[in-house]
Amino acid sequence: MAIKAEISTKTPCEVVVKATVGSEELKAAYESAFAKNSKLIELPGFRRGKAPRSMVEGKFKEYFEQEAMSDLIEKVVKSLVKQYRLNMVTELKMEEKPVYPQEGDFSFTVEFEVAPKVENVEYTGLKLKGRKTEVTDEEVEKEIQNAAERFATYEEIKTDRPAQFGDWAVCSYKAYCGGKEVFKRESSWVEVAQDRKTPAPGFCAEIAGMKKGEERSFKLNAGPEFFMKEYADKELEFTVSVESIRERIVPEVNDELAAKIDPNTKTVEELKVKVKEAFAQNKAEIEQNRLCELAKEQLVKNHPLPLPPYYVALQTNGLLRRELENKLRSGMKEEELKEEAEKLRPQCEEKAKLGLNADFLLSYIAEKEKIVLTTDDIMPRLEQYARMFGRSIGWVYRMFEQSGKLDELRTGILQEKTLRLVVSKAEVTQ
Repeated sequence: MAIKAEISTKTPCEVVVKATVGSEELKAAYESAFAKNSKLIELPGFRRGKAPRSMVEGKFKEYFEQEAMSDLIEKVVKSLVKQYRLNMVTELKMEEKPVYPQEGDFSFTVEFEVAPKVENVEYTGLKLKGRKTEVTDEEVEKEIQNAAERFATYEEIKTDRPAQFGDWAVCSYKAYCGGKEVFKRESSWVEVAQDRKTPAPGFCAEIAGMKKGEERSFKLNAGPEFFMKEYADKELEFTVSVESIRERIVPEVNDELAAKIDPNTKTVEELKVKVKEAFAQNKAEIEQNRLCELAKEQLVKNHPLPLPPYYVALQTNGLLRRELENKLRSGMKEEELKEEAEKLRPQCEEKAKLGLNADFLLSYIAEKEKIVLTTDDIMPRLEQYARMFGRSIGWVYRMFEQSGKLDELRTGILQEKTLRLVVSKAEVTQ
């Protein structure tokens, strides 16, 4: 191809191409565009593709010119990308729309972004500080006690003892504001807890000391987090009647309870062994994930890369959008979001840069180590999502496929596998 091309960089990841294509090449590209597209054109009085050229060009000449220029630009850029072994990561961008010259050569300038050049990454022998993962007897006892809590019963107190913190009170109550009934509850179970703020702060402190069959009225401030926004921070008057008081009874840990907690065990000792094994596996997995994060941080710190601005902006906006959605769900007003976005953007941009830097480094390591995904890598993750959604593995796979997230899932799993390899080659000290 008779072309003259000059390639330069604005930044290490922003490429500028200035090219000039000879008139003969331009004419050939036009003829190719005409031949390819004129066959599809149907004009009144003529069969498709059979209208005279003069009539077709009279109506569609500008379209053929645009197609010719687009084809030439694509060919030139592809040739340069191959020649310089560039990894394009964005579409072509042009500051000015190209103009088809009726005489002479065709010149154009295009820009695009490329992935950073990654080479000579030192990823073996990283020095990582590990943590002990031994499981103590105290942890096992606490876990079994937590399991026993799930079998707790709530026994009604038969004596004349008043309600106290730690009890559950079955009571009916109404709330009024300015003499108007706001809401009521019938035979509601209320945990008598000092830190409980519903239905209003101080409610439990008022019913602590009440006996079965007793009625009481008292006033409380609804507080700023009251579930009915129109009454937030307003004074409410409550009338409460206690129907029963129940004490929470946690069963004794014995062989019978052990079999209930885990039907595959018959004794407390067997249960302790299984709990310890599960605890150890969980701790080891948590520690492995922590070491992977440390390894990723060290890789990025040791090998900072120039990054494509478009990718940085795209990732930053995605992170910022999720942060603002969380703020909105937590109660932030929409008019406050703009100011919050200005505060969060620098943090999101920094996080985006760190994530992208790690992505490119891990991709390089995976390719160098010839790490590939297998069914054994993907199935556990699909099973995890299947349990989470209560669906079949096939349904989960189709969900990722239809939402366009399947490649993202695969990339994430490949990165995890790569990081585990890096950790396996690291020097981990306690």
